[in-house]
Amino acid sequence: MKASFFGNPHGLPNFRNTSNPYDVALLIARCLKIPLFCKIVKTQSINFWITNCEAKKEVVWENTNKLLRRKGFIGVKTGVTVTAGPCLASCF
Repeated sequence: MKASFFGNPHGLPNFRNTSNPYDVALLIARCLKIPLFCKIVKTQSINFWITNCEAKKEVVWENTNKLLRRKGFIGVKTGVTVTAGPCLASCF
């Protein structure tokens, strides 16, 4: 990954973030060897509870990647930023 630099750990817009498709493919290939990573990126939805001292609220997070409904699709990353536009890194 010689053409990549990440100015923050979360991928939100940062003027120092830079990469290219080849480096992203290298990163994905490595990450797909991690079973927990594969489980997370395949997740279509998840329910969880937010609690504080006075209230408890159920939240449902729905993955926006519609390709996850296709058999054999693993997922990985979707996103949109003003600088990069729509982005998709995926694996079948």
